[in-house]
Amino acid sequence: MDRTATHMNTNNILIKCILVFLIIGSGTFSFAQQQIKWHSWATGIQAAEKHNLPIVVSIYNDNCSWCDHMVNTTYKDQKVIDYISNNFIAIKLNIEEKKPLHFKSKDYNFVKKGERSFHSLALDLLDGRYGTPATIFVDNDQRVLQSLIGYKESNKFLHILQYYGDEYYQKVPWHIFIEHFDH
Repeated sequence: MDRTATHMNTNNILIKCILVFLIIGSGTFSFAQQQIKWHSWATGIQAAEKHNLPIVVSIYNDNCSWCDHMVNTTYKDQKVIDYISNNFIAIKLNIEEKKPLHFKSKDYNFVKKGERSFHSLALDLLDGRYGTPATIFVDNDQRVLQSLIGYKESNKFLHILQYYGDEYYQKVPWHIFIEHFDH
């Protein structure tokens, strides 16, 4: 082979390698699903104050199969991910959290009552009810708007997110909102 043919052959190999890299690389990026940026309680409260955003709190416990199901379905739905990422600060709180936490000038702690243990903040956010998975909506002024216990399928959950995230709750009752929901 002469020098020109060798040079062209090397260029062809280089171009093919670059194309393969771009195809594999772009495939990796296009299939990589964005995730919700979950905060701890303290960092989430700080971020909400800094960015003047409402908060969505996911309360779970380590032995909750419905919590796992919500994480693996609802919280992996791209529409849910996008909506939460663009409209809320997301906080995860273990109902059995052991560390002391602070919210609205009050300190909260881990409590053990008989066979049941829980964090007093989680129970306060849930109006004294114990249940997981649970979702709490907190407005920009750190007022608890709603606490919902139980698994929520992604389409229904998206409606709930939009009701609070777009502040429809200030304008129209839920039953009217959901009847006329066309998003």
